Amino acid sequence: MIKKTGITLKNVPDIPVLHQMLSQSLQKPGEKLVATWRNNEKLLFTLELVCSLKDRDPRWLLICEKSGKRSVILQISGHDVLLIYKQISTAASSAHEVVSRAEEAENAIRLAKSSDNHPALTKSDMTLSASGGQGGGNPANQALSAPSAPAKPPSSTSVNITAPARTRQLPFALLGKIAEISLPKLLQLISSEKMTGLLQLEEEGNTASLFIQEGHPIEAKLLDTEGELAGDSAFAEIMYWTEANYTFKVGAITSTRNLVKSSEILLEHVRPLAQVLEELTKRGMTADSVFKHAHQNLTGEQFTAKATPDAPVDMEALASLYLRLDGDSTMSDLENVQILPRPLLVRSIHHLIACNIITFVNKVEAKPNIKPVIKPATQATVAKSPHPDKAQHPDKTPLPPQPLTPQQLRAQAQSAPMAQPAQPARPAPMAQPAKPIPLAQTTQPAKPIPLAQTTQPAKQTPVSPLAQPTKLGPLTKPVVKPKNIDGAAIQSVMMSLRREDTGLFIHPAFLYFLEEEFFRIYRAKGAMSIIIFEIREVVKVDGAVRRKPLPTEAIADATIRINSKKRHTDVVAHYEAYDFGILLPSTKSSGANVFAQKIIKTLLEKPLAGTEGKQLSYAFGSASIPEDFTDINSLLGAAEMSMHYARDRGEQIIFFKDLLV
Repeated sequence: MIKKTGITLKNVPDIPVLHQMLSQSLQKPGEKLVATWRNNEKLLFTLELVCSLKDRDPRWLLICEKSGKRSVILQISGHDVLLIYKQISTAASSAHEVVSRAEEAENAIRLAKSSDNHPALTKSDMTLSASGGQGGGNPANQALSAPSAPAKPPSSTSVNITAPARTRQLPFALLGKIAEISLPKLLQLISSEKMTGLLQLEEEGNTASLFIQEGHPIEAKLLDTEGELAGDSAFAEIMYWTEANYTFKVGAITSTRNLVKSSEILLEHVRPLAQVLEELTKRGMTADSVFKHAHQNLTGEQFTAKATPDAPVDMEALASLYLRLDGDSTMSDLENVQILPRPLLVRSIHHLIACNIITFVNKVEAKPNIKPVIKPATQATVAKSPHPDKAQHPDKTPLPPQPLTPQQLRAQAQSAPMAQPAQPARPAPMAQPAKPIPLAQTTQPAKPIPLAQTTQPAKQTPVSPLAQPTKLGPLTKPVVKPKNIDGAAIQSVMMSLRREDTGLFIHPAFLYFLEEEFFRIYRAKGAMSIIIFEIREVVKVDGAVRRKPLPTEAIADATIRINSKKRHTDVVAHYEAYDFGILLPSTKSSGANVFAQKIIKTLLEKPLAGTEGKQLSYAFGSASIPEDFTDINSLLGAAEMSMHYARDRGEQIIFFKDLLV
């Protein structure tokens, strides 16, 4: 489960506070950080931040609470503190309107539901019921009501008649566990009641939200340790949860919708997927299984002929998955690459195995080669025992004496000459063999130490490191005091490298980061890619087509969308006058292609702010080191050339390596 730690603020958190929260979240992934404050209208705001355990992607959630009702007014992900600050400030300033609209919609739904439950309860009926209760028009009713409440005034009868009968209990609890009631059954109960609300689930640090309108799911989002899913794929993934805790908030609504298929169709797709997993398990596939090609010389035509019938996805995605299988990738590795969502990935793997296109091999961990040890503890016990005849194994042949250590040899060499000079003038005592008897009679094995100290105690002291045990104490771990970071200094540096209106890095900052990354990969022999792109508004002036730069609000909107898809180490900046550049460290051209497709998709989902009804053109160009060039000057020129070719040809993106074909 997610741990929670929080702070209380006086106002909207500024950039230093957000930076501190982000740093703590990155250091403690899976822990939920919470910041709360109130505005001038006494609205309670709660900012929640959770960093996923695997990809360290921070997720920000802003919640506004009024009269005990919580409304989500902002969901955003990313590491860019400046953009996060601007989004939170804007959402907090317009929170009152959002909450008011939500309350109006909730009241309308409640009134509509109340009228459906009580169609005969009209204003005239209420008047007649009240007058009947006061005047006693129906003696039968008076006879029934008199014994039950003789002391109540007549007005209480009218109140009981006009109040809606809301005492019917729901067939499920608003708070519970999926282990007690399965998720499909819970959705079936919600659908039978035709309820509207938000179903929130949490399982082992993973969270999911499912908006339901009149019993039908309309929006699904899933945030887990592997990333974020939305839509039909998120709904299918949620259906496999069995240990989650759920909370159903009645009346919560949303203005968006991302579920294309109905819940019945999605559930029918989920059930066969469970059968697919069971079949793969019966074949012997485990979590450590790696996938490889079944035929080394399979051509493209042969692949298409085998894989086309009953393919779960389009052939392009299936071919990309096939090419990704290198014999070392497990199912988890393929999920991390994000070629396909998990349900489609499992179906595609099963399809390729059934078509005899790929096979899997279970990894067997090599057992460590441990050399046998001949009971050193027993030997030490026998050697040190003062009574060898009473050892633990008297029936076994005694082991040969162990060779003396250098310290023992040194002690014998020092003790022998010390005993010699003390006896030359007394031959009689030397002939007496009973002299060592007092040493043998002692019960403490450490008694021989004073014998060696009688002649030269100063020289015997360094022989044993335990001669003074009282000076040795328990080892204590040093306590490190965390260093306070000057958030104002970080903010000043950040603002000096960015444009405040768009939130993007300026062009010189982009060139600086590019050069630093080039020096780093030059030493580490790594790879990097850049993407240079333009977004223009297409207008016709005097019969000629011209491309105008985007307004600032549209650039800011595009920046937010791009930052939601990029990694923390990626750098998005202005490039020269009106273009944009993205630096992708440790990324080859194939990875740059995947990232560019994500950007194009998120930019085309809906019109940018201020561009509704306008025609926009997109042109992306990309180049990589060391695939294309080995210096940054040629890298920039190649990316610009690719962008110009994409614009002239009417294509969205062109890579420099494709120009050489």
